[in-house]
Amino acid sequence: MPYPWRLQGGTAFAVSGPSIQSIDGSRQTAPHSSSCSPIRSAHARRLPLYTKDFPRNMRTNAMVHCLERLVARRRCLLASLLTLALFVAALPQAACVAAAPSLVRFTANSRQQLGTVLLNLADQAIVLGRDGQLHTLQGQQATTIQAEKGTFSAIDALELKTQLAKEFGSGFEVQLTQHFVIVQPKNRGSHWPDLFERSHRSFLHYMTKRNVNIRSGRFPMVAVVMPDQAAMYGELAKMGLTAKRVAGVYARESNRVITHDGGHRSMVESTLRHEAAHQSAYNFNVHSRVNVTPRWITEGLGQMFEPQSMATPIAGHVWRDRVNHECVDYLNAMVKDSDTQGLAEAMNDLVGSDEMFANPKTTVYAYSLAWAMMFYLAEHEPNRFQNLVHDTVSRGAFRQYPRQDRLRDFHSWAGCSPGQFAIKLSRFIESI
Repeated sequence: MPYPWRLQGGTAFAVSGPSIQSIDGSRQTAPHSSSCSPIRSAHARRLPLYTKDFPRNMRTNAMVHCLERLVARRRCLLASLLTLALFVAALPQAACVAAAPSLVRFTANSRQQLGTVLLNLADQAIVLGRDGQLHTLQGQQATTIQAEKGTFSAIDALELKTQLAKEFGSGFEVQLTQHFVIVQPKNRGSHWPDLFERSHRSFLHYMTKRNVNIRSGRFPMVAVVMPDQAAMYGELAKMGLTAKRVAGVYARESNRVITHDGGHRSMVESTLRHEAAHQSAYNFNVHSRVNVTPRWITEGLGQMFEPQSMATPIAGHVWRDRVNHECVDYLNAMVKDSDTQGLAEAMNDLVGSDEMFANPKTTVYAYSLAWAMMFYLAEHEPNRFQNLVHDTVSRGAFRQYPRQDRLRDFHSWAGCSPGQFAIKLSRFIESI
């Protein structure tokens, strides 16, 4: 769910300023300009389509369902920052908080809460709650912010357990694990808590083996398991999100994974591992919740953790055990006879903007190609993978990321242009 934020007319905006208080308490550099600066999005130009329809041999119910699931996931993830997007784009003057986290009291979700201000504008603000949720306060809501004595501190797991038990009521139970606070229907046992823990530990193991700088998150990670799909949609609606045919979502504003305990369990769990990887990445210093990170990076990483083998403590014995075969099958059908030119064109657009994810005709291609790019770097050029993660998580908060900068940075990470990288990737796909 990346920045910069999209507005009507193909224009995106990002707030700029000297520095901003990051979610983990560190300072992040922002652009030096003191005003919002518009950038033209790729939506203003015609995006080439790489196929008019899916390949004939891929027109199966599974692939159609895959497309619907991925499109729904994209829409749901983007929706969770809609309020934040409108707020950031609307006002020209930004006062950025750079001091140590101070404590404020504010009203959100019909209750008073404690938190710290990340970004403060004339009558709107972004406030980080003690439970790790990001709140966009506008108009009258923004006037509820009052300074409190003391400094900001994150909520602990026991206090959060009590808070969630009150929020979800008597039909649910709240379980604590080493890294998670799990909300689930009563009498569901340890299946979901164990799955979240396994997925997270596999993620940490995989990243650590590639020398990625993991830093423990400040907040307990929350996962909410609803009894069925309808209940999950209802919970998403409460959060201002809409979704269809999706098995789970990581909502970056709330910092929660929302899923359900109904339907085809293997498909639900595959999606859950993807969304849990997002949550782990955003809470353990692989991504930043206030930075612009290209979608081919965030979604490519999520796709890497969908296979069941990635939920084991050692994340597969050899790299072939870790392959996402759904992505490979699609790429094999799309990339015909070493057609590196078509692959290079697609890769250039995928790196330069996020529009392939937004176009239903190229959504599956975008996810599959993003997986191949990230998987190749992680498995065969781990030093470059490490540098990519470090550079993207260290970018300035709320900073715009224009096309030319994305392409330049890719060349720095990969050591070549997207077109040259396509040759290596094509050979890699053929070898699987």
